[in-house]
Amino acid sequence: LVGVLILAFLGRIFLEYERERTRLPSRILDILLVALLFLGTFLAWNQVPLSPNAFIDQPRPPNYELYPDSDALLYDRTAQSLLASGRFQTYLSSKENYIGLRPLLTTAQAAFHALGGLGYREMLPFQVLAWAWLPVLIYFFGKQLHTRTSGLLAAVLVIIRNRNGQLLPNMDAGVHAKMALSEIPMIIGVVFFLILLLKRSRSKPGQLTLPLLSGGVLGLTMLIRPEVIIFFPLALIIYWFKYQSFGRIFLRSSIFLLVGLILAVSPWIWRNYRFSGEVYIDRPGNRLDLLGGFLEEYWEEWRSGQFQLMPTEIKKASLNLDVIQHKNPETGIIELHGIPFVQSVVYSQNGKQLGEEDEEGRVLDHLVNNLIQSLIFLPSEPLMLNVDYISKLTNGLVKRYYDGVFYSPQKYVKRLPFWWKDWDGGIPSYSIIMLVLNIAIISVGLSAGWRYYRRGVWTSSAAFLIFIFLYTFIQQSGGRVVQKIDWLVLVFYSIGLIELSLSVLGWRSSGAVKKEIHIQDPQVSRDRKKRAPLLIIVSVIIFLVGSLPPLVEYLKPNAYTKSGKKNLVDELFGREDHLLTQEEEEILRSFLDEGGEIFWGRGLYPRYFESGENPRDTRNSVIGGLEREGNNRFEFFLSGADNLWGVQRRDSSPDFFPHGSSVLAFGCRRKGNIDALVLFLISEEGDFGEVYWREGDLENISGCPLPWPDQE
Repeated sequence: LVGVLILAFLGRIFLEYERERTRLPSRILDILLVALLFLGTFLAWNQVPLSPNAFIDQPRPPNYELYPDSDALLYDRTAQSLLASGRFQTYLSSKENYIGLRPLLTTAQAAFHALGGLGYREMLPFQVLAWAWLPVLIYFFGKQLHTRTSGLLAAVLVIIRNRNGQLLPNMDAGVHAKMALSEIPMIIGVVFFLILLLKRSRSKPGQLTLPLLSGGVLGLTMLIRPEVIIFFPLALIIYWFKYQSFGRIFLRSSIFLLVGLILAVSPWIWRNYRFSGEVYIDRPGNRLDLLGGFLEEYWEEWRSGQFQLMPTEIKKASLNLDVIQHKNPETGIIELHGIPFVQSVVYSQNGKQLGEEDEEGRVLDHLVNNLIQSLIFLPSEPLMLNVDYISKLTNGLVKRYYDGVFYSPQKYVKRLPFWWKDWDGGIPSYSIIMLVLNIAIISVGLSAGWRYYRRGVWTSSAAFLIFIFLYTFIQQSGGRVVQKIDWLVLVFYSIGLIELSLSVLGWRSSGAVKKEIHIQDPQVSRDRKKRAPLLIIVSVIIFLVGSLPPLVEYLKPNAYTKSGKKNLVDELFGREDHLLTQEEEEILRSFLDEGGEIFWGRGLYPRYFESGENPRDTRNSVIGGLEREGNNRFEFFLSGADNLWGVQRRDSSPDFFPHGSSVLAFGCRRKGNIDALVLFLISEEGDFGEVYWREGDLENISGCPLPWPDQE
């Protein structure tokens, strides 16, 4: 509340200043605010320590480093493949090795690694620096809908929300800036697109640069997440409402929008067609099989009379995430990462979590879940309405239970039932009051925006509903899904707070507000000859940015060629320094004669798992087919001449195996992975270093497959 009042006071200064503003000072003001927001965002996000969560694995031997996991591992692995082999290769086991998911995102991640290092921690400052533009764009979006003050408040709230996500790694079901995921860069693209779309609705009909740029931004965002193509029809509707016909101006705007999109995506589509003979962006089929599957399912249920929008009973349940423990190798102390409660989720009547691939989930389940989770991230427990807080304050226990006069993020979510693992769906009275108040504030924001910029409000509302219904249709909801679009709720929440603050304090100056909202930058009329160079420049920029992924792939040399592997093998068997004993050399030669293979590449994410260990925050099986079995084992991913998961049976972790080491591996293909007999680490100078043999009786090894103990 104090922050809102301060921003409202600043808003009054801005509004009074706008009465006598000139073009130059207004721009200077925006530049100063952008600089403060960008720098403040980077400092606020970058200083929070990295913690394990669902997308960042806990530290494990031998390096006790944090590595990406789940989808984040998929994208980081693709970027690492580009750096190692000069090719996007998203290893999906059953798919071809030329598939590169999220090409623009993984190109950016490869650049972050090139600047900072191959490790996850090393690349994060550069990633945070890039994603720090999100609050800046939120500021400009809020400014277009209402005032600078509203945009500034929305930007600050986005910063705080993302920071809280980092502070609460196992309670926040969303995504933050230190995860190697696609949601935040996708949001950046969507916000930029909507800003351009709204700006177009205010520009002169002959201005074609904005439709061209809008299409380019939408196309580039499709190279991060293809489903944003759903906003293309929205742009056409906006153009129709602006011109009220399908006439020449509408057609020209629509054509330039389409041209911008094609310029952005065509280089990558051509790259995919050259490799596969198929036209696609992310993967063959463009996930149309997913949509088709749901359409077929709904149709069959409708024909059989079994179609239900909502099951007869909705159960409430939650994820059960235990405390993550590991021993610090330096201190020997058992450290805890995470806490035993996380955000609650809605389950359908068959007990499956909504948001996962749930063939029996109902449409309204996901719709309700998305709408609920679009609100509960807003403040839901004010201290003045909490009798328990007043009691603890009186008894001197407020520090113990609330971390002081104000909540810490951990204590705050612990106090709210919807973040607790045993939440039964009930909402405490003080939260009901706050939820109603939050809805009222959002309603005020919508009303204020409707008065000042009607087209902007219904455009934003349409964008929100389109995205919500898209994911509802494919039966996904909550967490990362709703976070892609619930920032719009935060924008109207901010507008409502500013409106109420200005009204309550008596600081409203309706003429000044109206002037800020409705004033338009003077449009300089240009003839076609003067507009043509700008259109050409914008077109070239869009095409060049869209060409970055295939261009980098073409220019980046392969550091792990087959000829290089052959030279290393020849050197290994021709050495005279006794790196291999005569017995070991005979074992290797016999092994190769009996079906053994040689693999070469960059060894990534080395981790050791003990028998019977519950990976907890790591999947029991990884994308690519590797199943984590009950034996002691050492894992790594090999990216280079070969792109495969590798596993070596060992009773202890290797002492030295840095992430990103060059590895020459002798092994068998087992269930689509490398079952390694021996691993040779190669130094940056190309010399042989540490050698790690598979533990067990090597005399009984004759060829493939290598023996493994029977699984219980």
